[in-house]
Amino acid sequence: MGVQVKGLVVAALSAAALAGCGNGGKTSASPEDVRTFDELGQQMTAAIDRCQSRAASIADRPACHSIEETLESTFEPLMASMRGMSESMDGQMGSMGQSGSADLTCAADGMMQAFARHKQMACASSDMAANRAEMQASMEQMRAWVTHQRARAASMGAAMGMGTGGMMGSGMMPDGGAVPRCQALDGGFFMGGEMMGGPGMMGSYDAGTMMETSGADAAGMMGMHDGGTH
Repeated sequence: MGVQVKGLVVAALSAAALAGCGNGGKTSASPEDVRTFDELGQQMTAAIDRCQSRAASIADRPACHSIEETLESTFEPLMASMRGMSESMDGQMGSMGQSGSADLTCAADGMMQAFARHKQMACASSDMAANRAEMQASMEQMRAWVTHQRARAASMGAAMGMGTGGMMGSGMMPDGGAVPRCQALDGGFFMGGEMMGGPGMMGSYDAGTMMETSGADAAGMMGMHDGGTH
């Protein structure tokens, strides 16, 4: 199992590298890019919501596989598109003097690694309660990554003077805390100092233990109001 998971992780990160080539070598992002990035996040959140709603009543393996197939067909292309834009978003962060917040590529890679692991584990148990629990836990981890990405986009949009329509509620996390920084280390990914997954483990998400970003980054996280997606 460990070898299989490792292979999936490598495949996911290889796909991420290829996706990153799809930005045409751009090293900066326009306001339209920022809005598109956030719209991807909105669609990903909607896919997570639908998956969790259906997963709550998984009764057998065919039902579980049906939910997983729908999730993969909708979520993976959105995730690849987000990864493809992440490097230029990071470049834009750096050009605005917020290099500490230039972690969108890190988060996109962490999300792809976690999703690859979820695919390996999804519907694998003969116990449907275990399959329901795995699906719900994995989707909460996906939600954490997507929320991070949308918060970064909101922060960037605010710094660009963009309008508020459709963007995430603010450049901060839903609990009011500053956006935690993503870091890649030893094959795993950390958010705010907490491991979000690595080779051979599921990882966890607890907003209460996340470390905050720098004061300079937090100062730039201004109000961009959403239409109620959070």
